[in-house]
Amino acid sequence: MSDIGVGGFIVYVVAAAGAALISFAVSYIFFGRLRAAVAADVAERRERAKRGEVDDDTAEEDALLEGDDADPAGPPPPAPSPRS
Repeated sequence: MSDIGVGGFIVYVVAAAGAALISFAVSYIFFGRLRAAVAADVAERRERAKRGEVDDDTAEEDALLEGDDADPAGPPPPAPSPRS
């Protein structure tokens, strides 16, 4: 960094901050519908969690975290018999 000096370093910092600001503005303008859909999905999941409802993914993750090997979808199919 000693080659670019303090003035050069400030230019890079300002350029990085400007790029971050521009990317935020572009995503805010053009991805508004996507952001609203994600917000609605998160709100729906939180509401279901308040009511005590659990979806299949959550139940399976909870079973794995608790060390329970039982599959919430049911028992696994039987293993195929070995061929002789």
